[in-house]
Amino acid sequence: MARKIRIPLPLVALLSLAFASCNCGPGGDGDSGTQSDDGGAKPPPSDTVTCGTLTATAEQGTWSFYPVGDTYGTNTFAVWRIEEDPAHPGSYIFSGDGASVTDVLPVKDWHVPTPVWGAIRLALDGKDPYHFTADDPFYLWYIPYVSGTSWQSLLGSKNDGTCPASVTPLSGPLMCIGRNQLDPYAGRLTSGRTYLVRLSMFIPLGADDHNRVQSCYQMILRL
Repeated sequence: MARKIRIPLPLVALLSLAFASCNCGPGGDGDSGTQSDDGGAKPPPSDTVTCGTLTATAEQGTWSFYPVGDTYGTNTFAVWRIEEDPAHPGSYIFSGDGASVTDVLPVKDWHVPTPVWGAIRLALDGKDPYHFTADDPFYLWYIPYVSGTSWQSLLGSKNDGTCPASVTPLSGPLMCIGRNQLDPYAGRLTSGRTYLVRLSMFIPLGADDHNRVQSCYQMILRL
C-alpha cells in the first residue's frame, strides 16, 4: 500500500468551500445503492483509483500529454521530480521525502506531494472534467483555455483569453500554443532527471484528509 504523504497544496485551499457538496465521477461517495441497472447485485465501491496511461509528445518546444482511451476526464495536471528507489531497483520515490510512487491513489484523503508545477480548474459549470485528446492535449507549463472559470497554475497564473493573438516568445518559449497560455512563472525540466506526470480529476475539500480523487492518468518521463 502506498505511503500517505501530507504536504499542503496552497491553491486548492482557497477554493475548497465551493466543493463541500460535490459528488461526481467514478469512485465517489454518491452512489450507495446495492442493485445494478439489470437487477443484479452491485460490487462494493472501491476505495482506490488505479491510474490509467498517458501519451506524451514533444512538440513546439514543449511536452504535451493526453490520456489513452475513452477516459473519464480530468481537472488537474501536475508534474513531480522522482528518482529510483535505492532499496527497490525499478521502483521510484518522490524526490525530497522519499515516498513511494505508485499507480494507485486513494479515493478519499489523498495527501498530495508538492509538485514541480501544476494547474487546476474548479468550477460547478459542467465543463469539468475536461477530456484532453491527441488534437487537444495538455501542454506542460501552459494553462489551458476554457470559457468561464479559468484554469489556474499552482503559482497563481491564469489564462487571460488573449491567446492565440499573443504569440511573442517569453524568455524563449512561445506565449501561446493555440489558446493555451504560458505560465510566466513556470520552471523547466532538467535533462538527466526523471519526472512523474499526472492528469487527474481531483476534488480538494480544504484539507488533505478531505481530498477526493475521481480519475487518474500518469506516466514516468525520463529525460
